[in-house]
Amino acid sequence: MNQYYIIPYEMHNIEQGKQGKGMTSTLTKKCRLCGSEFSTTRDWQKFCCPEHQKEYWKKIQQDRYALNRKIEELEKKIERLSIQ
Repeated sequence: MNQYYIIPYEMHNIEQGKQGKGMTSTLTKKCRLCGSEFSTTRDWQKFCCPEHQKEYWKKIQQDRYALNRKIEELEKKIERLSIQ
């Protein structure tokens, strides 16, 4: 009697010694937030942990919000000057 096992595609490729899409063998990268080196499990990883990812993007959003507020203030000043 034959038994078949369902193996995820990426796991199958690892067992066969192949690399699936986005898979790396032993790639180390530097975390965008803290700069420490870490081993990646995917090519697209940029952070050593989920907390650093959240902190990084939260800071980006805060900076974007601050810039938008400055742009709005400058637009109001321009509008007031153009009316005069």
